[in-house]
Amino acid sequence: MSVKSRPGRVVAAGAAFIVGALIFAGCGSDSDSAKDDFVAQANTICADYEKESAAAEQDFTQAINAGDLETAAVVFEDQASAMTAAVDEMEALEVPEGDE
Repeated sequence: MSVKSRPGRVVAAGAAFIVGALIFAGCGSDSDSAKDDFVAQANTICADYEKESAAAEQDFTQAINAGDLETAAVVFEDQASAMTAAVDEMEALEVPEGDE
C-alpha cells in the first residue's frame, strides 16, 4: 500500500459519511424550517472541511513528490484530525424531530 493511497481513503471515508448524513437529512419535506437549518449547518461544515482538505491535499502531494515522508505524515495526521473534527461537528448538530 502506498502512502499516497491512505489519505485518499481517509478523505473518501469521511466524505462518504458526510454525504450519507446530508442525504439522510435531506429526506422528506423541504418546507420544514428545522430541517432546512440542519442542512444549512451541515453544508457549512462540509464547505469548511473541503477548503481545508484541498489545501492539505496539495501540501501532502508536494511532500510526497519531494520525497519528504515526514512532512507527508504530519499533513496526513493533521487531515485525519480535521476530518474527525468535521464529523464531530456533524454529530453535534441537532437532528430535526422525526428525522433521527
